Amino acid sequence: MTDRKPLHLLQYGRGLAALAVAAFHLSILLGEPRYLGDAVFHAVTWRGNLGVDFFFVLSGFIIFYAHDRDIGRPERLRPYLRKRFTRLYPVYWVYALGMCALLALGLGSATAFPHGVTDWISTLLLVRFDGFELPITPAWSLMHELSFYALFGVLILSQRIGWAVLVAWLSTAVLFGVYAEEGSRTALNTYFSAFNMDFAVGIAAYFAWKLRAPRIALPCIGLGLGTVALCYLAEANGHTLHFHPLGYALGFGLIIAGAAALETHRQFRPIAALKFLGDASYSIYLTHLALLGLACKIAIAATRFVALPHWAIYGIALAAAVLGGCAAHLLVEKPLLRRLRGREQSSAQGSRGRFTQSTDAGVSLKVQADLPRP
Repeated sequence: MTDRKPLHLLQYGRGLAALAVAAFHLSILLGEPRYLGDAVFHAVTWRGNLGVDFFFVLSGFIIFYAHDRDIGRPERLRPYLRKRFTRLYPVYWVYALGMCALLALGLGSATAFPHGVTDWISTLLLVRFDGFELPITPAWSLMHELSFYALFGVLILSQRIGWAVLVAWLSTAVLFGVYAEEGSRTALNTYFSAFNMDFAVGIAAYFAWKLRAPRIALPCIGLGLGTVALCYLAEANGHTLHFHPLGYALGFGLIIAGAAALETHRQFRPIAALKFLGDASYSIYLTHLALLGLACKIAIAATRFVALPHWAIYGIALAAAVLGGCAAHLLVEKPLLRRLRGREQSSAQGSRGRFTQSTDAGVSLKVQADLPRP
């Protein structure tokens, strides 16, 4: 079964979303008395946290884009879980354990060191039991991702049962879900969170893309941008509703469906810088908070010798955090994933080789599950 081609426009969006989250956190960080007491550029970055909503919507789209042909095929569950595990955990473990080591040495005061058994299970497996905030605080979003991955696994095992479970889960987000903030997160409001509706929007975007109609591309992008702008203006003027982030998610879904349709029917030459930013987005997202804190301390200390305006401190810290995340991608994430995927391919090739040798009358067999579905 051949993989679908990568969609560069969506990868650009992933990188820009990580950048928006970092910019959002930096404004908050500099607003704290221990730094500048001035939330630099907050009027611009105050909704950069919507990058997380974009990630959730994009995940709903991408999981179906990459694995829809696995639905209802139980034999595809193991490869699916292996791919999700490889992409999510090993890189996260390196950063999380590194952060725990720094905390154990007394470095870092804005995050918690895991003490009890459940704290360590939450830290290592991204499973929430209580209100404990992870050493890498932004990793709270990975708990939502992991629950969505698990439910898609049920869809692979059984299409009928999987859709029933998925719809029931998403319905709880509509009926009971809340957008819990840091310090108020629990197991209940995580696994039945209103944020989970973002995955539903991503799934809908995927089925809109499947219409294969190039004429929907630009209208979807335009309507999506207009929806996001309308929600932003309404919120900026104090008009908010309980589910107002869902309006942004709908806008993101339209943009994603339109961008995917556009790239499916047109050839684009990848923009190297934006593609690399998208490739590095996972490392940027997981490391940016720690790197921002370090960069802010260094830049503020430098003001004893060089006069730096607040906007310059902001720019230096943001650039340092993004470049640091890119370096982590090159030095940690990329080599680690290359090694793990190389082992997976070697194992898969070895399994196929052993299978084709055990044939009747020397006839080479192929596993039916590896054939593309008609």
